[in-house]
Amino acid sequence: MRRFNIILLSLAILALTPSLVLAQSVTVTGPSTAEVGIAGTYTATFSNGGDSTIQILTYEWSVPFIGTGIAGSSGIVGSINGAAINPLTITSSSNTSSVAVIWGDFFNGTVSDQVRVTAYYKKNGVDQSVFNSTNVIIKRVCTPTITGPTAIQQCCTTPVTFTASACDANSFTWSITSGGTITAGNGTGTITVTPSVSSGFTITCVARRSSGLTAYSRTNTITITRFQPVTPAITAPSFFCSDSTYNISVGSLCGMTGVTWIPPASLIIVSGQGTANIVVTPATGVPGGTTGTLTARAVMDGGCTAIVSQHNFTIYGAETPPAPQGYITLELESGDACHDPVYTVVWHTNFPYLNGYTSVSPGIVLGGTHPHGGGTSQQIKITVCNVNRCSGISSCIEFWIDRPYPCDEEGFSAPQTGGGSGETTPPIVMEERNSQRIGLNLGEISIYPNPTTSGIFYLACPAGISGQAALFDCRGKLVIKKPINVTDNGTSLWGSPLEKGVYILQITVSNKTVTKKIAVQ
Repeated sequence: MRRFNIILLSLAILALTPSLVLAQSVTVTGPSTAEVGIAGTYTATFSNGGDSTIQILTYEWSVPFIGTGIAGSSGIVGSINGAAINPLTITSSSNTSSVAVIWGDFFNGTVSDQVRVTAYYKKNGVDQSVFNSTNVIIKRVCTPTITGPTAIQQCCTTPVTFTASACDANSFTWSITSGGTITAGNGTGTITVTPSVSSGFTITCVARRSSGLTAYSRTNTITITRFQPVTPAITAPSFFCSDSTYNISVGSLCGMTGVTWIPPASLIIVSGQGTANIVVTPATGVPGGTTGTLTARAVMDGGCTAIVSQHNFTIYGAETPPAPQGYITLELESGDACHDPVYTVVWHTNFPYLNGYTSVSPGIVLGGTHPHGGGTSQQIKITVCNVNRCSGISSCIEFWIDRPYPCDEEGFSAPQTGGGSGETTPPIVMEERNSQRIGLNLGEISIYPNPTTSGIFYLACPAGISGQAALFDCRGKLVIKKPINVTDNGTSLWGSPLEKGVYILQITVSNKTVTKKIAVQ
């Protein structure tokens, strides 16, 4: 019973003590989204906190991004109660105040705003105020971005699509000049256009909001050009054998109705002229090694002119080729004559084989060990063959040469000789070609393990070196080339193991080369 009396006493004190009356406040209500140019009503409600002696004086309304007095491309300005005044003060003794807010067409980035109100009042003869706001999302339209092809091949009438995006826009009006027709999608963000045969055209898109003012819009225009068609590449072998026939073709091309083939006198079209696929055969009596060019021009719907496509070829006759006649020289490819020399084997002849090709194997030769240093001379067999492409028959000749060795201790290179089997021994000519020593001590770059049984090599060199590594087999054929950027020793050169054999590794840094011989056992 005593506890109940305490509660009643507390309630009585609360009702009689002015200092414990609830504080004054103001609230703002209205739409949380707004359309540009369409008014939204916002109401402020003042609460005196139960103090009837408080006298409300004015309401001050403000909207930060309303754009009062500023119009965009559609001429819509922002206002509060129809006035280009921001903030707007309204004198009132009422506990409520309402205003009509219009957002203008002037911004292209802000997507949210606030409607703010400050209520000014007197309390006990002293001016006071309270503030509040409500957030509003502005549904806006920005200049549409149009995506789609900017160039279309002439004579191609395949429909293409164009798409527009423009912030909150959900209604799109498209128009097109002569040269194309809108066949689907007008009113949406994506349209289908069917081009005419050859004319360029422009596309215009007007973006709006279906729930907004018709006058509130953004517009963009793009121009579509037309380009000349190019006849697709000719699919054909690089050489033709006499008395054989071959199928030749070109790919498809938009608007292509046929193909005009233009062969040289050395090549006869057996069938298919005017189509994308023909059958050809070399003309009778054409000498081996004769070269020619086959031309194809696409025939286009609508009369457009296509750029031609061409294919170069050689005609060979099947035979047993004659043996090569000539001699070889060694040209210094990398390093120098005294430090890790690598030579290219070069074939010289006054009777080049025209009915096929001539091969030289091996294509590179390494310097050996100088006899003055206790080494022995090593002979190398060089095989030169004339190869007929049609019969596959080869006729070969062999040359035996002493492996070139580096300089002796005085810096002089010993003479090198060699010759072909059954022929007078010609000199082996040493020619230096593009040889430069790398600007490093050769001991600073090494390959290990060398030789190796795993087929994996590692590079050890000063940190920070970058350049390129090229690996050749014993015939001089490039196996792999890759950039190197070495920041630590022990970098693996290639992930896959190499097959057994002897290789030449060229490391190039700053246009200078060092060459290493490596072996997989």
